Amino acid sequence: MSNVSNALVWELTRKSNCFIKKNKAGKKGVFLCDPLNVNYKNTPSSSGLVKSNSTNVTLKDGKVVFFVKTSKEGNVVNQHFKAKNMKNVEKLLQQHGSFEKAKNKEKLLKKYKRLSKLYQTSHKTTN
Repeated sequence: MSNVSNALVWELTRKSNCFIKKNKAGKKGVFLCDPLNVNYKNTPSSSGLVKSNSTNVTLKDGKVVFFVKTSKEGNVVNQHFKAKNMKNVEKLLQQHGSFEKAKNKEKLLKKYKRLSKLYQTSHKTTN
């Protein structure tokens, strides 16, 4: 992937990739359901396929996980970190999310709160 520029990747994938969802309500709009896209917009600045560094909070095996994609020296590294509490997520955002905008950091923290509540309620009902 190091030989291919981000602009070329965007030109090849902007109209056709597996993450594109079109609005069925009749309104114009195309969204990306990319796991690394915090804003769900179909733009090169928010697409996880195009960006070399990105972060997100997701559920993996029923647990809340902080996901980081970084590229160093042409190699793409994907890492998962356990998100045990809010302080842990804030610390991970400071360490790995220095390239994210403040607005996206706030969205990630809100998403963590929502997912952790969802996980806690579903986990309590199964036990």
